[in-house]
Amino acid sequence: MAESIRETETPRAEEMMLDHAAALDAYRSLTDMVSSLAAREPGRRVFTFLYSDRDEQVITAGQLRDDASRIAANFQARGVRPGDILPLAFDHGYDLVAAFWGAIYLGAAPTILPYISRDTQSPAYYAHVGRLARFANAALVVTTEALHSYLDRGLAEVGCRILALPSCSFDGPERRGVSVPARAPSDPPYIQFSSGTTGSPKGVILSHAALLHYCRTANRTLAVTPSDVTVGWLPLYHDMGLVNQIFEPLSLARHSVLMSPAAWLHEPHRLLTAIDRFRGTTTWMPNFAFRYCTRRIRDEQIAGVDLSSWRIVGNASEPVLLEDLQAFASRFAAYGLKATALTISYGMAEHVAGLTWSVHDRTPDVDWIAAKGLEAGRAEPADPDAAGSRPIVSCGYPIPTVTLRIVDDAGRERADREVGEIVARSPMVFGGYYARPEETAGALSGGWLQTGDLGYLADGQLYVCGRKKDLIIVGGRNLHPNHLETIATSALGEHGRFAAAFGIANPQLGTELPIVVCEMRQLPDDATCQQLRQKIREQLRQTLQVFVGDVYFVGQGWILKTTSGKINRAATRQKYLDERPRLDPNPTHTQDVPQTAATSTAIERQLVEIWETLFDQVGITVDDNFFALGGDSLLAAQLAVEMEDRFQRSLPATALLQAPTIAGLARLLDQPTPLAEETLVPLQPVAGPSHRPIFFCVHGLGGGVLGYRPLALALGSDQPFYALQAQALYGAAPIDDSIEALAARYVQQIKTLQPHGPYHLGGYCFGGIVAYEMARQLKAAADDVALVAIVEGYAPSADGRRHGLRGEWRFAVNFVRTLPFWLRDYLQLGRIGLQARTRRVIRVAGKHLLRLAGRKAQVELRDLYDDVAARPAQIQKLLEANLAAARQYSPAPYAGRLVLFRTPRMHLSAPAKDMGWSALSTEPVDVQMIPGSHTTILQEPQVSVLAEKLRAFLLASG
Repeated sequence: MAESIRETETPRAEEMMLDHAAALDAYRSLTDMVSSLAAREPGRRVFTFLYSDRDEQVITAGQLRDDASRIAANFQARGVRPGDILPLAFDHGYDLVAAFWGAIYLGAAPTILPYISRDTQSPAYYAHVGRLARFANAALVVTTEALHSYLDRGLAEVGCRILALPSCSFDGPERRGVSVPARAPSDPPYIQFSSGTTGSPKGVILSHAALLHYCRTANRTLAVTPSDVTVGWLPLYHDMGLVNQIFEPLSLARHSVLMSPAAWLHEPHRLLTAIDRFRGTTTWMPNFAFRYCTRRIRDEQIAGVDLSSWRIVGNASEPVLLEDLQAFASRFAAYGLKATALTISYGMAEHVAGLTWSVHDRTPDVDWIAAKGLEAGRAEPADPDAAGSRPIVSCGYPIPTVTLRIVDDAGRERADREVGEIVARSPMVFGGYYARPEETAGALSGGWLQTGDLGYLADGQLYVCGRKKDLIIVGGRNLHPNHLETIATSALGEHGRFAAAFGIANPQLGTELPIVVCEMRQLPDDATCQQLRQKIREQLRQTLQVFVGDVYFVGQGWILKTTSGKINRAATRQKYLDERPRLDPNPTHTQDVPQTAATSTAIERQLVEIWETLFDQVGITVDDNFFALGGDSLLAAQLAVEMEDRFQRSLPATALLQAPTIAGLARLLDQPTPLAEETLVPLQPVAGPSHRPIFFCVHGLGGGVLGYRPLALALGSDQPFYALQAQALYGAAPIDDSIEALAARYVQQIKTLQPHGPYHLGGYCFGGIVAYEMARQLKAAADDVALVAIVEGYAPSADGRRHGLRGEWRFAVNFVRTLPFWLRDYLQLGRIGLQARTRRVIRVAGKHLLRLAGRKAQVELRDLYDDVAARPAQIQKLLEANLAAARQYSPAPYAGRLVLFRTPRMHLSAPAKDMGWSALSTEPVDVQMIPGSHTTILQEPQVSVLAEKLRAFLLASG
């Protein structure tokens, strides 16, 4: 299969290399690079975007040029002018890349914001976007139609104008764009702002000339050819991701395969399977990713993978650890990875990307030095077996046209093996920080870039051994400590004075771990400290998407300062390590790894490991909240299975409602009496007398109910909310084989809490069908039902299963009848969305076509769900049973009120607005439209709209 998609090799390969290299030498701007390539080879594949929820997307040079030109015309029509800064708020995908090049084509300066995700959909994220827009005098914020609602709601108070671009992912005739203005080599094509969310953003300004010079240098030094293939997952708002995955490949007409960071974190083996499939040759990633791959990828996930094509596996953007390189090379050697493919680079955004590279096709050199000598400013060679010796991996030699020096505090050049600040000069140095003359002056002195990093030169190679500046590098991200300190100080309120933040090397994770020291006016008691610690961690996670290793409270005067009154973070860091030696397993502090006091038990340590795997995050602590981390019902079920496997103790997923932290779960696991499973789960329990009716909500097809937690919270603390969970979810009871039996069981359950009506029932999808049958049974028993709320649920067929040929023809006729609704939906989604939506439908329709042809074919669970095999076995059984029960269900009419909450998306089985419920109800069905889709209606921001409308019905019927 790999051979079928490899770039076609021709006898003219060498000539093509010379042609592309000559063209690159002639380019004056990045727009020249795209336009020239599209003119020469419009059909050449330049990008392949891999997605988790839809088919891959192949982009040619001609399509990139056409889309960029069309989007530039769109920007121009909206009043965007050359030189304007355009913040781009997108998720991973081609739409972002097309918008980025559209802005460059117009001569505007795009800046890519951190991807919109579950964590970034927060007030802090919107405030950051608004702050950046105001600071940069941005004309507007650009996003997609699908993400417009998120930004529109979030930025309503900020006053940002939003432009939602239509998807570029559809085929069509060449679209008219703008004529590309000539750009001067000194003009900035884009600005890269820091991702911090407090304070004024810091924007790095690079020129077309600097970027093109870097691409030429990279291609020649690393012996790159047009047949090389880049495969990567780095975010494009990171300099390494943008340069190595977009600019460098385009400069030599190379193919670049991109997947999202979230997809890689969730399934890191996908990187290796992509290397095999596309015969990838080049990947760059930070050090932590090497350890992450080594630890998380299982042999069965990469069976048959061939990594022999992988010739450049670059490690950059954070300190390189020898043990991680060695473990990575050893782990994947059996799959064809050569140790000589490992390549090290030292660089920063202020110099496009890299300043040095290790020698191509040679394992990086390692310098063993004495730790004590390093503390004295000398890199003294030492025997690797000697006590106190420490390995430092070489970052290689300066790349052509780069001059490196090591200088002391007075700017005097130091000799070989003497430690000092690394300074650099080259044609690729940035022009300054946007609207920040003081910071620019501090970073550039006489044409030399002051890196703020400490290192030494030995035999011409650069060795980085520390930082003069205070940046904290976590997973390749540069975190400014003042951002953490501002958030922490605000969270302390009247209790605190100020905070100091710094990073500690964490070789277990292959990255740094942030530490926050909080100086208090008066040290509070333990309970208050614990509350403040959790508050600070939660606010830092929501604001910066960072996990803090420790929050340490100290008295007045503890944090050290400079003579000018500024926080001395380096000295404070050392004082912290000296005072809390139990956090440091190595008394010499050469590998100082905090093991927080909260992870003192074996159960807690194992739970931390499980949670880090489930959430694909590092640095999780025992006090982090499962739901605050983004936990949902599926993750809860997986957690329950993992805990049972690890501890041979069974805890229901709903235990998380009682104990949502690792510390709490550890206490439950340590109890001699197991926690009983509940069918009726109080997501918002009755707390004393209440004028609000109890809302009973039935689980969906998978049986879990934690997915209803956002809805319960959005309805408010005064609205009692009880969810009905499948009793068989963890094998505690037999699985009901019919909707009628399930409904009868749940009627008995709700009567234990509310013996008499009026009842208020509801459910999502499958749960809506069960709630409907519960209402029928209650009515038949002369009980009053005031409300049946069906959320995105399709009415079951009145005659149950389709029978024989007649039923199959009915399905075919319905398929044709719904085509107009499908078409309208597709125009909203674009081609790739269409493919994602129809992938499952094609499987289902194929089974029905087989039946029409007289062959036996049963629609199975895997036809409806792409990821069913990844779910726990008991959940798979429950899904199968509930699906069978829904097929067998033959509903009778209901004499009562139905309210349907649905999204605008049209589906094959329910083209009508009421999704078929009017055929079963004797009263008109009240249809309430909710933004979003079938899979997002219970998530923010859609769930807030749903809760507002549902609350009104509960009040009116209560």
